[in-house]
Amino acid sequence: MRLQKYYVAMTLGFVLLILPVFLTDKHHLNIAVMTLMYAALALFWNWVGGYTGQLSFAHIVFFGIGAYTSTLLFLHFNVSPWLGMLVGGILSSVIAGFLSYWTVRLKGPFFALATLALSQVSLIVAVFWKDLTGGSQGLSLPLAMSFQNMLFDSKAAYYFIICVLVLIGLSVSVRIENSRTGYLLKALKLSEAAAEAVGINSLKLKVRIMCLSAFFTSLAGTFYAQYIMYIDPYSVFNLELNILMILIVMIGGQAAYLGPMIGALLLVPVNEVLRSELAQFGDGIHGMLYGAILMLIIILAPQGVIGMLRKWNTRRLSKYQSE
Repeated sequence: MRLQKYYVAMTLGFVLLILPVFLTDKHHLNIAVMTLMYAALALFWNWVGGYTGQLSFAHIVFFGIGAYTSTLLFLHFNVSPWLGMLVGGILSSVIAGFLSYWTVRLKGPFFALATLALSQVSLIVAVFWKDLTGGSQGLSLPLAMSFQNMLFDSKAAYYFIICVLVLIGLSVSVRIENSRTGYLLKALKLSEAAAEAVGINSLKLKVRIMCLSAFFTSLAGTFYAQYIMYIDPYSVFNLELNILMILIVMIGGQAAYLGPMIGALLLVPVNEVLRSELAQFGDGIHGMLYGAILMLIIILAPQGVIGMLRKWNTRRLSKYQSE
């Protein structure tokens, strides 16, 4: 089973790497880049929300920290974003470790409420700390195109960067599912009290997985800043972005390495196509249709697409064995 997952991940990685050959249109390539970015964010969120069952709204905090850290280091100290993204990742991990040490002790909806409050406080701080963040006006990156500055004329370069980040996320997800840590996380999700009764340190495990998730989410924040070349508090500390991470995982399937990929491939391109094709019919039309599609998917696959496929496979095997 472990080798099968690695083979699937490698095949998917190969398809992603050769995809730009067939995407000659810049608009289509932009959709591919954004789809992979959201897939990466969903993969990183899934490590916390999917494998431990904790509904986190704090990931936009780490996303924003990554975006602002690399941007500020680049603008004020001419530090390459390749280094700045690592600094942002480490900073996010430290903050995540400190905050999660207290918040993961909360049970039920209180963890979600605590992280939701944290995300809104971060947004307010970013808006009013104008000397550092630029406030509502935001920060713009200079048009200094070079590899060192992680600024490129071609969208294909950005595609390959985010593709590498997605492949790293996939490999870590497969590793988690097939490692001792993964089994411990599954035990915690089923029953934290029972897991602690047999000697599992739930606090240590949750803090570690939150720090890992925060680090990579911060890297995605740096990528977003370099790709858009402009950031402001409302774009990087946007609660809707965190909700989209959760929605992608829910649609694709929780605690499954392919779940976030399937969810992103279903939601992001469909939303972009509906937005462009139905814009002529007035505002809100594409949103209504998009919402109807989401409702249909949730009704047909309440456990996500992966859960639905597993159920079909179980029925098929049961029918085959009975015959």
